[in-house]
Amino acid sequence: MRTVWCMVLYFFGARAKITQTSSLVLKEDENATLKCSQNYNHDYMYWYLQQAGKGLQLIYYSYGTNQDYKGDVHIGYEAKRLSQEEFCLNIVSVKKNHSAVYFCASSLVGHVNNDRLFFGTGTKLTVIGKNDEIIPPAVAIFSPSKQEIQQKNKATLVCLASGFYPDNLNLVWKVNGVKRTEGVGTDETSTSNGSTYALTSRLRISAQEWFNPLNRFECTAEFFKNKTLEPIHKFIYGDTGCMLTKESYLRHGNSMKLTYLILCGKAFLYAVLVCALMWTVKRFYVMLIVAGNSGTSSKYCANSPLSFGQGTHLTVLGKNDEIIPPAVAIFSPSKQEIQQKNKATLVCLASGFYPDNLNLVWKVNGVKRTEGVGTDETSTSNGSTYALTSRLRISAQEWFNPLNRFECTAEFFKNKTLEPIHKFIYGDTGCDIFRENYQRTATAGKFVYIMLIFKSILYGIFVFGMMLWYKRLLLDPVLFDIFVSDLNECFECIDSKFADDTKLGEVASMLEGCANSTVRPGETRELVKKELYEVQGGQMKSPSPGEE
Repeated sequence: MRTVWCMVLYFFGARAKITQTSSLVLKEDENATLKCSQNYNHDYMYWYLQQAGKGLQLIYYSYGTNQDYKGDVHIGYEAKRLSQEEFCLNIVSVKKNHSAVYFCASSLVGHVNNDRLFFGTGTKLTVIGKNDEIIPPAVAIFSPSKQEIQQKNKATLVCLASGFYPDNLNLVWKVNGVKRTEGVGTDETSTSNGSTYALTSRLRISAQEWFNPLNRFECTAEFFKNKTLEPIHKFIYGDTGCMLTKESYLRHGNSMKLTYLILCGKAFLYAVLVCALMWTVKRFYVMLIVAGNSGTSSKYCANSPLSFGQGTHLTVLGKNDEIIPPAVAIFSPSKQEIQQKNKATLVCLASGFYPDNLNLVWKVNGVKRTEGVGTDETSTSNGSTYALTSRLRISAQEWFNPLNRFECTAEFFKNKTLEPIHKFIYGDTGCDIFRENYQRTATAGKFVYIMLIFKSILYGIFVFGMMLWYKRLLLDPVLFDIFVSDLNECFECIDSKFADDTKLGEVASMLEGCANSTVRPGETRELVKKELYEVQGGQMKSPSPGEE
C-alpha cells in the first residue's frame, strides 16, 4: 500500500514541503542547531552547504530514523534523525568560516545521486566576532516617480534598509496587511558601505493602486538580533491624486495677491469717498471759512606586484535578441532620514533594460562623485528585463541648496557604442510646501481681509461721526466757531498740497474769488450773525456794542 501511495505522489505531481530555520546570527564559539522537517514521510533526507562562490556540498544524509551518514564536509558538524519527519544539524562552537547557506532536502525513494530532491528555502547562518556589535537597519520608503506614472501608468516604490550589521537581512512587502510577491524585486546581495551594509527592494504597482489613499504599502525589514528575528516596519499610504505642488502653491499665492490688491483698491475707494465727503463739507462752508478766517499753509614593471584594471564586462546575446535601453528615475531623499540623521540619500533606479550590462555614475554639479555612493553589485531580474539601483548619500546642507545639480548617468552599451542616459534633479530650497503652510497662508489672508473690513467700518463710523458733529455745530454757535477755525486750517493744508496737481485748487480759487466778489469784508460778520440767528430760530442774542 505504501508503494502505491509513493507512486501516486511521484507521478501525479505531489510535492514535499520542506520547512527549515530561515536565518541565524551567532557569535564565535556559540552552538548552532539548524532544524528541518518534511511533511510527506520521505525516508531520505539531506543537509547541504553552500558557501559564497561555491556549489552545494553534502554534509550529512539519512535513510531513516536514527540512520545518519557522513557526507563530503562533515568535520565540525553533527546530525540527528530523531524521527521520520525531522532531521537536525548541529554545529559545536561555530567559527566565521561556518557562515554560509545551509539547505535541507528530502527524496521519495532511491539513492542520493539518482533521486529527485525537494529543497527547502535555506538557512542563512552568519557568524560574527565575539565583540562585534549588531546594528539594526534604518528603513525608509521612497514614493514613486511622477515621470514614471505619467509615461508608463506604473508606480515603483523603493524600500531602502541601510546602516545595518551583519549582512543578514530580509525585506518583505505587504499591501493592506497582505504579503505581496508579485512585482517585487529585491537585491540578491547587500551593498557594503564601509563597516555596514545596505539593501534595496522595489515594489511595482499600477498607478490606479497608488492613487488610492486607503491603500497601505508596508516594507518590513526582518533582522536577526539577540537570537530572535526582530521586524522593523515602515509604511506609507497611497496618494490622493491631488498633491499640493509648487505650481499649485504659486497659483494659490497669485490668487491671494490678487485678492489683496482688490481689498487695497476697495480701501482706496473708501478713502476717496471720505475725501469727497470732506470736500463737500468744505464747499458747503467755504464762504464762511474764507470770510471769517485766514491762515498760513505749512509744508518726507617584472618583479613588481601586478596592477589590475577594473575589468571588461562582455555580454553575448542571441542573434535575434533585442537590446532594450533602461528607464532611469531619481528619487528624492526621505524627509524622515533628513530630520533624524541630518543626511540625505538619493536613489537612482534604472529599470526595464536588457541585457544585464549597465553602469550607473553619479555627478554633482558636473563633477563625478564616488564618496557616499553605493551601487548594487548585480542587477535584479524582472522577467525578461533587469533593474539596477544606486544610492548617493550626502549631507542635508548639500541637499538644501537649490543651486546643486545631482545627476545620475546610466552608461548602456547599444549599437556597439556606449550610450549615456542622463537624469538629474536640483537640490531643495529648504522650504517644502505642506498643507499646514498653505492653511497658515490662507488663515493670514482671512485675517487681512477681516482687518480691511474693520478698517472700512471705522471709515463709516468716522463719516457718521462727522455728520453728527456737523449737526451739532449748526445748533451750538460756540462749537461752530471752533469747528470753523479748525476746519479752515485743515482745508488750507489740503489746498496747499493738492492745488498744483488737481482741479481742486482751481475750484477753491474760483470759490474764493466768488466770495471776494460778492461779500465785502465789512459785511462778513453781519452775514455770519444773520445765518446763525436764522438757524437758532430767532433766539440768538444780539451782541452788545462792546462785544463787536
